Amino acid sequence: MSQSELRRLCFVDRFYQKAPKAPKKAKDLFLKHQQTLLHQQKDDVVSCGESYARAQATWRAATPEEKRPFEELAAEDRVQYQ
Repeated sequence: MSQSELRRLCFVDRFYQKAPKAPKKAKDLFLKHQQTLLHQQKDDVVSCGESYARAQATWRAATPEEKRPFEELAAEDRVQYQ
């Protein structure tokens, strides 16, 4: 294996092993959850932008009790970054 191939492989390994730059927010965790739910429901086919807009509206309309599980997950994620 040549030196340039070794350097390229090392770069690729470092690129994929990098940690995220910031902890996830509760809203982001909720949107990801909604995205997986929409993909499981094959009967309602919507565009990516439309599904994101629906999830955003659902998050804004959610009560604090509905948001709590996602806020707890986000708090756990924040602890890992300290």
